Amino acid sequence: MFGEGTAVAPLAPMVTTPVPSTMVALVGLLRVTPKLLLGAALVRSIEAAGPFGCGNPEPLFALPRHRLTEVFPVGADHLKLRAVAGDGQPIEAIAFRAAGKPLGDGLDRAKGGLVHLAGTLSINTYGGRERAQLRVVDAADVEG
Repeated sequence: MFGEGTAVAPLAPMVTTPVPSTMVALVGLLRVTPKLLLGAALVRSIEAAGPFGCGNPEPLFALPRHRLTEVFPVGADHLKLRAVAGDGQPIEAIAFRAAGKPLGDGLDRAKGGLVHLAGTLSINTYGGRERAQLRVVDAADVEG
């Protein structure tokens, strides 16, 4: 786990690929395929279930075994990520306020390798285009 231990429920029982028990989430994680993540419709459906807070936690999603192809700074302390699933499907992600912190340092070290990613979904609007992206809250190296 690269982050600062923000979680309590183990991920391993919810996915079909081996995942270290150290990767956990506040409320539990949902496993989705990258193709599903790429649809803004899913993100909008999730947003419609808000507002999120103590009695209505925002869902966290797990993306197991993704190759981290790019990690680069955005703004003062954020990191933009690009990862690729085993089937070749790319996913864009961002780790807010992660640069220079354990999560950001771990992502930098893992570039080119396989990682498990956990985060929430959002829509990134840039240059007049909308894309679904993962807001990374934690990550872990793939063991073995």
